[in-house]
This record gives sequence, C-alpha cells and structure tokens, in this order.
Amino acid sequence: MDKNELLTKLETLREDLLSASSSTKTLIDLLSKSNDDRYELLRDAYFNEHAPVKVMDTEFKIRSKGDASAELSRISTDFDKYLRNIQNELIRKIDQHYEAVELFSAMLKLPMPFSQILYCRFYKRMTSKETYMLLYLSRSTFYRLFYKSLDLLLEAINQKEEMQPA
Repeated sequence: MDKNELLTKLETLREDLLSASSSTKTLIDLLSKSNDDRYELLRDAYFNEHAPVKVMDTEFKIRSKGDASAELSRISTDFDKYLRNIQNELIRKIDQHYEAVELFSAMLKLPMPFSQILYCRFYKRMTSKETYMLLYLSRSTFYRLFYKSLDLLLEAINQKEEMQPA
C-alpha cells in the first residue's frame, strides 16, 4: 500500500466503520427473501402463460404456445445473476468493513501523539486547525507529526501485510 491509498482509506474510515452494519443487514435481508421471490416469479411465469387451463377459470383461455422451459430457464438464469451481484456487493461491503477495522486498530496502536492526531483527523473528522488547537501543538509541529504518523501507520500496515500468508 502506498501513501495515497492510505489517505483514501483514512478519508472513508469513519463511514466504513459505522455504515457497514446497516448496509450489510439490508443486503442480507434482500438475499434471504430472494429465494422466495424467485420461486414466486417462476411459479407465476409458468401458471400465467404456460400452464393448462385452470379449473377455476370460467371460460377457456388459450395459453401461450411458446417454449415454457426456455423462458423459465432464462428467468432463472437472470435471477441467479442478480443474486450473485448482491452476494458480491455483500462480500465487498464486509471486506471493506474488515479493512477499516484493521486500519483503525493499527491507527490506535501507534504511540500517543501520532494516534491522537490520526484519530482526531480521520475518525472525529476534525480539521487540521481544530486538531492542533485541541492537542496544543503549533501548526508546524502538527504537520511534522501528522506526516510522521502517516509514515508510521503505513509502515505498520505494510509489515502486517508482509507477515500474512498470500
């Protein structure tokens, strides 16, 4: 990971940590209800167009002479693609949340002035001026420590990545 990637991830850190639970829950609910929806869709597609005349019908209706199996197969295949897209999005959200937790954890493990600076800037969403005033730092000291904290965090993350098996 390079410094630009790190800054990008830090900018979305708070959202990735906090919003993952609601969006993940929504996707899981959607997936769990999708099997029932698929069954109803296929059942309705068959009975509305291709089934023999219903006993309850009061008049004879001519049903479609099209290929029912091809149409139902296409519906089923398209629905499977839709479910795979939802699953991929869910996996992406979970991975994004996991990366944010790892980044936040690495940030908090830094020595005190560095972790405080990053915490205030990226989790609390404070401006640079608010952060250095809160921590009673001069502007130049803040920026020196800020860039040093980014280097330390980047070093810690890269060390962790090297230690993990591929």
